[in-house]
Amino acid sequence: MNKVFLSVFGLLILFSQCSNENKQSIAKKAQSTSFVRKDTAEYLDSSKTDNYPLPKSAPLPVKKEVDVEEHIVDSTQIGERGSFKLDISQIRNQDDEVFVKFSLYQRTEVGWRLNQKKFIQKSNISNLGLIIYDYNNDGYKDIAYKVDAAARGANDMRIIWLFVPKTSKLTPIKNASIFPNLRYNKELDCLDSWAIYGGPSTIFLKIEGDSLREFAGVDSFDGYRTTYTINKSGKKRILKKEKIYEDAVYIRYSNYNPLKEYTSASDGSKE
Repeated sequence: MNKVFLSVFGLLILFSQCSNENKQSIAKKAQSTSFVRKDTAEYLDSSKTDNYPLPKSAPLPVKKEVDVEEHIVDSTQIGERGSFKLDISQIRNQDDEVFVKFSLYQRTEVGWRLNQKKFIQKSNISNLGLIIYDYNNDGYKDIAYKVDAAARGANDMRIIWLFVPKTSKLTPIKNASIFPNLRYNKELDCLDSWAIYGGPSTIFLKIEGDSLREFAGVDSFDGYRTTYTINKSGKKRILKKEKIYEDAVYIRYSNYNPLKEYTSASDGSKE
């Protein structure tokens, strides 16, 4: 009888200990997931934040609700057509901070494999405005999205991520966002920018490594149009300076020597 009593008593103690352990485990899980939905947790991990190209000194708080403002998935254009998939979103948190999150996948025999994942802060005044286009004329399509706007919206500032076949990943052109209204220039096989600050400038740019280098331009200011070149050391050489009338001021050029205006047929990348 005593043996039976001791056995029952032992089972009761064991059950009580297991119950307490389960309660503690559930409490810990509830505490660790409070205020964060499963679908937003990955957006809000500050350890995954690049804070590029508009960094802020304060880290992004982990427990913040977010709104997904734009979400685009494309598996027909990026990189080698049909072999890669881009999943990109623009999100905004409760502090009105805006981030771009993208994932790049590669098709394999067993499905999509994740190659790259980025989480980047940007200005909170512009939409995503995604463009998929071959910006360096290598046969593989790249991406560009808006990071800011200036001159009351006339200057569209973007960051360009080039697809690199060797790594099957996207790599940023680090200074692209300082050149407004970027386009691929088919005539000169380069990029050009159209900057509007008091008067317009067409700036011709070469992709060198992970940056853009200005090599020529056309400025229209104070009634004069100035055409120039810039060498690799940064020295400017004036090719021509001439008087122009008001109706010839706001013109974008596709070539600087000879001077040639953009036409619809010569336009490069567009939204």
